Amino acid sequence: MADLQSLQSLSTSSTTVLTPSTTTTSENDNKPFAFPPHYSFPPFFTLQPNPLTLSSQFASWSTLILSYCRHNRIFQLSPVETFNTPLFENRTIARKLSIPDILTVLSWMSGKEGGSRVEWIGKPPSKSSGGWIPSAGGGEVGGGRCWIFWRRPEEWADLILRWVEEMGQKGVVLTMWELGEGDGTRGWDFHGMDEQLLQRSVGVLVRRGRAQVFGESGSEGVKFF
Repeated sequence: MADLQSLQSLSTSSTTVLTPSTTTTSENDNKPFAFPPHYSFPPFFTLQPNPLTLSSQFASWSTLILSYCRHNRIFQLSPVETFNTPLFENRTIARKLSIPDILTVLSWMSGKEGGSRVEWIGKPPSKSSGGWIPSAGGGEVGGGRCWIFWRRPEEWADLILRWVEEMGQKGVVLTMWELGEGDGTRGWDFHGMDEQLLQRSVGVLVRRGRAQVFGESGSEGVKFF
């Protein structure tokens, strides 16, 4: 009962979905990820039927997933591949979130209420009266991958533009490699980010009229305005 009451208290203590800041951060200092207290409550790993409790539970799982992925620089996630990882399994208390429940949480995160922090790559799994149906080619239930947007592409674009302005890079042509892996971007969150997500974020700036991409795929250069 005490554990369930602790879980229900999440409705007042941690219902806010994590919104990553736009400040720069240093590179991962290799400190272990600090899990929140409710990660040690067994009921946290079973989605609750009470709507109010479930809503706060979704928000708490979303915050945990975003924080964990940011700490570990995870940009894409597969429910099947991460099912047995510390993110979804607390071996100390012998509890884990089931794959159907993982999909339910990710589905919530992909919607407006969850801040559109998840986006499925390809066709997303669908839910029927018989349970979750894997995405095309997924093989088993929970097949498929999704983006975990601890920063959405627009937020990455804002951060990249901030770097451009602070470092005096307007009018300079840079390769995508220099932007994502070069020494000049060390200490900024987008250094070392997923290449596809980097290109997508630069694409946001192109659509805003703040950047232009040159060259062929694999050897693109980008100029910022």
